[in-house]
Amino acid sequence: MAGRPVILAVDDDEKILKLLSVNLITEGYQVITATSGKQALEMMHGNPPALVFLDINMPGMNGFETLRRIREESEVPVIMLTAIDDSTSLMTALRAGADDYITKPFSVKELLARVHAKLRRHSPPDN
Repeated sequence: MAGRPVILAVDDDEKILKLLSVNLITEGYQVITATSGKQALEMMHGNPPALVFLDINMPGMNGFETLRRIREESEVPVIMLTAIDDSTSLMTALRAGADDYITKPFSVKELLARVHAKLRRHSPPDN
C-alpha cells in the first residue's frame, strides 16, 4: 500500500482509541478505529490495515475470538492491548496468533517502538 500505513485500533474505550489515534497520527500513520470485534472484521475487508491493536474485553465478540477470525483471513501483525495482565491470557493470545501483548496502562514510547518494529518486519523491502 502506498502512502502512510493504516493502523486499525479496536477497543470499546473511546479514551484509549483517542490516545492511540493522536500518538499514531503524530508518528505519520493513518488510524481507523472500531469499538467492537464485529466492526473491526467488517473494516478489514477490502482495505486491510498494516497493523491491528486489539483489546480483549469488549462487548459481544471478545478479542480472542476476533483474533481467531482475523487469522482465518490475514497474517496482519496484531498487538493485543489490554488491561488483563496474567500469563494465561498472554499465552492464549500468543497461541491464537497475536504478535505482541501490551498491558494497560502502557508507555506510549514503548508502544510506538513496538509498532515500528512490527511494521519494519512485515513491510516489503524498498527497491
